[in-house]
Amino acid sequence: MFGDRISCMKHKFLVIFLFTFVAVGIAGSADAQFWRKKSARRRHTSTEELSGTDASPRSGRERRREQRWEKEEERRREWDGYNHENTGQKKKYRHRRHREGIPRHTVKAPPVVVRVKEQPVWPPTTIRSRYRVDILAPLYIDQLLKSREATNGTIPDKAAPGLEFYEGVQIAADSLKKAGFIIDIYVHDVTSPTDSARLLVNSGRLDSTDLIIGAVHATDVPVLADFARRKQVNFVSALSNADSGEQANQYFTMLEPSLKTHCETIRDAIEKRFPGSKITVLYRNNTPAELNAYTLCTGDAMQPWSQGNTVQSLLCNTLPTREMLARYIDTTQPFDSSHHTIIMIPVLDKAYADSLMDRLSDYFPRTQFVVYGMPTWNGAKFLRWNDLPNVEIDVTKTFHYDLASPGIRYVSSVCKKQFGRKATDYVYRGYEAMYWYASLLRQYGAIFNDNYNDTSSDPFTKFNVNLQYNDLKILYYENTNISTGAYQTGANKMD
Repeated sequence: MFGDRISCMKHKFLVIFLFTFVAVGIAGSADAQFWRKKSARRRHTSTEELSGTDASPRSGRERRREQRWEKEEERRREWDGYNHENTGQKKKYRHRRHREGIPRHTVKAPPVVVRVKEQPVWPPTTIRSRYRVDILAPLYIDQLLKSREATNGTIPDKAAPGLEFYEGVQIAADSLKKAGFIIDIYVHDVTSPTDSARLLVNSGRLDSTDLIIGAVHATDVPVLADFARRKQVNFVSALSNADSGEQANQYFTMLEPSLKTHCETIRDAIEKRFPGSKITVLYRNNTPAELNAYTLCTGDAMQPWSQGNTVQSLLCNTLPTREMLARYIDTTQPFDSSHHTIIMIPVLDKAYADSLMDRLSDYFPRTQFVVYGMPTWNGAKFLRWNDLPNVEIDVTKTFHYDLASPGIRYVSSVCKKQFGRKATDYVYRGYEAMYWYASLLRQYGAIFNDNYNDTSSDPFTKFNVNLQYNDLKILYYENTNISTGAYQTGANKMD
């Protein structure tokens, strides 16, 4: 009986073992079939071809997985044009890339943007036989007649520039008439209540002009420059060096260079003559104009001294003492022509600058000074009569007239005969501005700006009028022809 029980247990164990084996075989076959179908889908083989029956629709997860697999496979195939199935070539190609430094992924550089200067666009112009030119100047005629200041034959200082400029224009008009020019010249006294610059513009009295030449103050420049831009007619500022913040105005020309251009010329002259030298700057900051002059002369991080010159500055809002100056001046140098102490004085006030130089000469008589000053010093008596034996004064000047030249002698003789006075710089400037621009009108028409380099008809000064830019944008036209004059006891010269 006990043996029958053992035989029954063996029989049950054998049956269970057989059922387990069959179940495992069936499960393995199903799992293998699942992976074969999945692999077939990845190789773009339909489930129908694999099993001969219609497959059930794939889930969204399977489709996304398949798309990712396809993209990865495509990147492998297109990897720098390499056939990924050739393992030997892949290894060899990879080694060549490493040896030659070829990057695995090439990044295209962004396109290079080339910035060019803005160029002016001009309206059409025609050459005519007759032109109109309007001259604007502060003549103070009403005030002079009312106060009888001019009855003694002298001209008050405030009226001298405008009146002398007008005299030069009148002499030029006579010369142009003799040469066969037909020009209608209208003269306006901008100090008269009926002829102010703003009233002339607003009343339309300048609408038919072909050219405006203004010997006007800086306050009148914006009104006339804006009118010139709107009407597309040239306005020439003949005496003022103020641009009045004018921008994008190709119809505005400054014959007197700006203070910035003068200061750059001074810096260039020092670097050329005294490279690597130490420069002492005596300056004032109690007015915006003189603070601006100091900044322009000394430069900044964007405009360093190219020849290694160094700058030391002394604030002189009041006249400095000897002890203050001695800290900045090397008195150990020998007193000869080969050793100089370089002084820059960006002070616009002529009288104050004269006092500074007197102190330099008196306090340090055994030191040779070379002083660089401002263009406002031109015409000052201390230049013409420099009696400081150890001080050379250098200033920049736009206009330099050779009194021995035939043209200057002609203007001088006519001025003496017609007005009973000696010709001044303002007379010469009025003459040459009127004569040169009339010649440009006659030869090129009212829009003559592209021919500014033609100075063949200018009687005295060979102007160098060029477009000025700010970050490649047009500002205006400016004459940059500047010379440097050196004034010393017994010898004056121009470079």
